[in-house]
Amino acid sequence: MNSPDFKKPQLSPLNPGDRVGAYTIIEQIGSGGSSIVFKAQDTLLKNIVAVKHIMLDPASDDEHLRHRVQQEISIHKQVTSDLPNFLVKMIDFIDDPRGIFIVMEYIDGPSLEQMLTMSTMPMPLRQALGIIAGTAVALNHIHSKGIIHRDLKPANIMLPRTGGLKLTDFGLATVIAEQETMSLGSARYMAPEMLSGQNLDVRSDIYSLGLIAYESIIGRSNFEIAFRPILRDNRNQALRWMKWHTNNRAQIPAINQFMPDMDPKIGEFINRLLAKEPDKRIPTTVDLLNAIRMHFLELNIPDSMFDQNNTIGHDTPVSTAHDTAPLPQVGKRYKILASILGIVALSGIATGIILYNKQSYAFKKKISTSTELIESAQQHYNSGNFDSALNFYRTVSNDWGVDSKLGRKAKSGINLSKGQIALREKNFNDAIVAFKQALVLEGLDKRQINQLIEEAKKRRDFYDAVNRIERDITELRLPQAQATLEQWRDLSLTTEETDLIKELEIRLGDQRLQIEVTAIIKEAEKLVAIGRRDQAIRELEIAKSRISSSQLRQQYENLLANASYDLAIIEAQRAEADNQYGKAVESYMGAYNIKKSDDLRDKINQLQSRSELEKGLLLMQEGDYKRAKTALLSSLGYKKNAAANEALKRIDAEDQYQLFMQAGQKAMNEVDFEVAMNHFKQAVDLRPTEAANEQYTEASIFYWADLCKEALRNRDLDKAQSIIAKTEAIDSLHEQIDPLREQFSITSEYLKFLNTGDKQRQNSRFSEAKINYRKAAKIMKTVEIDTRLQDIEFEHLLAKARALILIGDRKNSLAVLQTASEIQTTPELHELMRQVLIEDEKQ
Repeated sequence: MNSPDFKKPQLSPLNPGDRVGAYTIIEQIGSGGSSIVFKAQDTLLKNIVAVKHIMLDPASDDEHLRHRVQQEISIHKQVTSDLPNFLVKMIDFIDDPRGIFIVMEYIDGPSLEQMLTMSTMPMPLRQALGIIAGTAVALNHIHSKGIIHRDLKPANIMLPRTGGLKLTDFGLATVIAEQETMSLGSARYMAPEMLSGQNLDVRSDIYSLGLIAYESIIGRSNFEIAFRPILRDNRNQALRWMKWHTNNRAQIPAINQFMPDMDPKIGEFINRLLAKEPDKRIPTTVDLLNAIRMHFLELNIPDSMFDQNNTIGHDTPVSTAHDTAPLPQVGKRYKILASILGIVALSGIATGIILYNKQSYAFKKKISTSTELIESAQQHYNSGNFDSALNFYRTVSNDWGVDSKLGRKAKSGINLSKGQIALREKNFNDAIVAFKQALVLEGLDKRQINQLIEEAKKRRDFYDAVNRIERDITELRLPQAQATLEQWRDLSLTTEETDLIKELEIRLGDQRLQIEVTAIIKEAEKLVAIGRRDQAIRELEIAKSRISSSQLRQQYENLLANASYDLAIIEAQRAEADNQYGKAVESYMGAYNIKKSDDLRDKINQLQSRSELEKGLLLMQEGDYKRAKTALLSSLGYKKNAAANEALKRIDAEDQYQLFMQAGQKAMNEVDFEVAMNHFKQAVDLRPTEAANEQYTEASIFYWADLCKEALRNRDLDKAQSIIAKTEAIDSLHEQIDPLREQFSITSEYLKFLNTGDKQRQNSRFSEAKINYRKAAKIMKTVEIDTRLQDIEFEHLLAKARALILIGDRKNSLAVLQTASEIQTTPELHELMRQVLIEDEKQ
């Protein structure tokens, strides 16, 4: 039927018992790039027919396509009616809401493709030439009607069990080709000019027939050896065939490499058929038949049958790769030739059919091996080893096409295994697609497959919910997270999913606890701000006993420390006011240990100096000048003051010198180099002896060395370098100088790489920054550099993920983000993962 107002159909699989027009579907018997072939029965005439279901490209013009198919069917019917013994008869065309259906004669017998697959050994020469001659008869007839086959391959040469040969799938080749991607079978036999977009003529079919002849003569096994580099590249096989056909330097291996006893003329004949340039090929199928008759088979055909007036030549107007108009018509005397050659061709073909029906030992062995592989695959599948099952199924699928039951069973297993692997790896959409592909194949328990699809959908929904919960927790939408958790908590889940729900519940509880802790700390800070610190401490202590939180404990300890500091300062000030300098110093030191500051250190030194001064003055009054000098010198060691100096002037200079030297040595022993330096300097000022100068120099160098080390710890290289220079000026050969220089050099080199890495990191030059950070780590192992290396690795992964997201590579961007999450988690990371997952859902 034809409907002028036809909606674009969506292809739905047909099942046994379904009706298409007047035909009842029995089973699927084959499939191609964009079509499926079914065995069916005419409900009126009870005849067995073949029904081809053509899939439509959603972007194509359905009405235009249907019109073209009808035109081609009309031509096909006329052509096949003239030569029914060599051409598959076209019966009907059905325009149905489910798609386009073409009803054809059903051939009970194998295709040449199946025959080559089952018996991989070389075919007897007479049998092979008989098939080539029979195919040439069919081709010459359609050529005489102005039609080029375009898709000649062994799968389109049918061999009925009753004998003979029939050619199929001509006329529709161009229409169907526009709807499908080039198949491996088609690409293998295509003429160079078809692939390069040049004009086509009958010689294009002759080229394809030449490669079929070559394969038939040497056998499938030898053919696969000859073209092993192409055939082993499954992914790019079609492209490799295209390159081979269009490469003028690429030639078939000589036949005598595989069959040394073969007549060399056979090789020359095949090479002429396969010439890359059309002008160098045998020009017509009649010339091809004449060559077979004259050189290889003794056919009693009158020469008058090969008059050029009876053939289609290569100079006949031709069509381009996208032109479907028929070629000009020619004379029909060729029918006589076809009938004569048909007898000869059938004699060779019959031999092949006998071999096919008997099935060689090699073929039986192939079936047995493939059956064992299928059983092994099923065992692995049932035990959950889906990767091994997939490999076994693929091995069988590579040996058998989907036109065989073993091939279809392997294809089903491939889809199921791929679905299970995707399910295991949480690629749920891929799993659903694979299971749905398995669903359309025959011989499977559709109920179980539907259960797998539902399981994949359920798990996909579960992990989508998990992602929502994680986002809600991160973004503090805790009621929403709780609600989603409640929806999934009591459902039937796997152990892994149950554990994940429990983990999310823990995270949700932690987030709630964190919110509570933050609120408690903020309230405590408010109390401190209005002068109610004691109350804040009490409330934090109560909260700390109830909630285990390091943040809460730290805040509590900080407030306690601040309170202790303030109390120590108050006590110190009170003691100072009462001239109790020792007690004041003790309290100030307690405060200093809590919170260090230079002002507090000066205050302590001032009080200690005053305390020692008063002690010294008191001892002078008591006449104990020796102890008085010690106290006065100690006072000056803490802080210079005129009173102590004046008191010391009254003491004997010698005693004073000795006391300074002793005090300096005491300070050196106590590692107080600044005090020692001051003592020795005053000793030098009194008496510049060699011993005093040496001690002063020693104390000075150790003092500056300590300052240099402190400067290096503070990363103040300029100050450290200045101090080293001062130290060298005092004594460049001192044992402290070289270690200082070495430490300065190490720190400088470390900071150089660290700072360079920081700048590169700021400019997003992560790889270079990591190199410099690693160099710094080799020089000096610090927490600082370890932290930087971890942070930059995380930032680098985020940058990679953002770049992958921009180019739409969601799979790899998600993998990078998951790697980053193993280092640390941030809101930005969760946002990027959310974006990728949203895009996946859209897909």
